[in-house]
Amino acid sequence: MLVIGLVSSTFAEESLQVVVDIKAVSFDVAKNLRVEPSQIPLTVQVPLEVAAKVCDVAATTLGAQGGSGAVGCLATKSSPALEKLVQEKLGQ
Repeated sequence: MLVIGLVSSTFAEESLQVVVDIKAVSFDVAKNLRVEPSQIPLTVQVPLEVAAKVCDVAATTLGAQGGSGAVGCLATKSSPALEKLVQEKLGQ
């Protein structure tokens, strides 16, 4: 039983989507995607691992917030994975 609980918890963390506020890095994202900064969304929903990297927060910390409802963080840097997700959101 304990193993099932651990597997379920790990799966939940891996599938957890985090709303990331990317205002602070929007100019960098826009520059790297070669679009106008006004085209960059203010927030984007990303997988837990991407959010942990760009928000400089431990994945376990963000994962623990998942039980309290919506999970979010503030991006302090960009990453290729974040930029790819923003690009997909822009439909490019």
